[in-house]
Amino acid sequence: MNFSPTEIGSFQRCARKAWLTSKNGRHLTRVFNPLALNVGTLVHRAGQLWLEQPDIKLHTHAITAGNELLGETKQRYRMLVGGTPSEAELQITYESIGLALSMAENYQRRYATPLPPEYKLVSAEQIMRFPIPGTEHQLEGRVDALIQHVHTGRYDILERKTYSNRPKEHDLRFNFQFQAYRYLVHKITGFEDDLIPIVCYDGLWRRENPPRGRVFEDLFARYQLRTTPQELQDFEVQLAFLVNQMAEMYANPRLAYPHRPWNGCWDCGVIELCDSMTRHEDYELLIQANYTQRTDDYVPPDEDA
Repeated sequence: MNFSPTEIGSFQRCARKAWLTSKNGRHLTRVFNPLALNVGTLVHRAGQLWLEQPDIKLHTHAITAGNELLGETKQRYRMLVGGTPSEAELQITYESIGLALSMAENYQRRYATPLPPEYKLVSAEQIMRFPIPGTEHQLEGRVDALIQHVHTGRYDILERKTYSNRPKEHDLRFNFQFQAYRYLVHKITGFEDDLIPIVCYDGLWRRENPPRGRVFEDLFARYQLRTTPQELQDFEVQLAFLVNQMAEMYANPRLAYPHRPWNGCWDCGVIELCDSMTRHEDYELLIQANYTQRTDDYVPPDEDA
């Protein structure tokens, strides 16, 4: 089986969430996604287009991304309901596009170019796979961009994210997804330990303007996130343990138990399905009414690094 860092992260949080949302499980998504998810998708897509076509303004690429999102949302609705969504049902989508356009304009005003001058683009949306030692499985990842540090030749990873609360550099440094990406690039390139990849975190605050007491530059956060050879060795051991557990769970979905943290499941995305399953209700009716198959994480089987 192929396991993505996002899927493994979902499993670490809650096995049931992983089973419901990941492509090795039910692979479900809502027809109408929340604003935060939409904005993240739009900024991600616009950023990809800008990396590939830097002579076109980021705002223009964001318009393209917005049109794509609107079309995909209507298509999902037609597949599920058989009709056209109302303007009221599309309101969150419209709000998401408006916010993403403002964020794109602010980003180009702040940075002017899609990459810092010390980097050159290798590939946007780079897909990588690597066999996980001690398992029959592969780690599969798609980074926003594989970039090369001009001076050293080191291959690094660009990850562009949106956030509601400014993330702390310490927390990002130990983020599982980012460690998985560093592990993949390091294994595939085969460089020495003095050229371990760096994750270049490029964050955007989901706001059109800074709040009172903040300045324009506070709308952005950039960090260079590093790791060590010893941490990558520990990661490999942990990774094998996790994916073997996940494979067992997918083979027997009854093992997909929910984990409800003390602060609740407010950002779960499938909480109503989980509650229905816990109550032994016919949750398939909820799926038919509100969910469809995800398509945003499709990875062609022949696209290896």
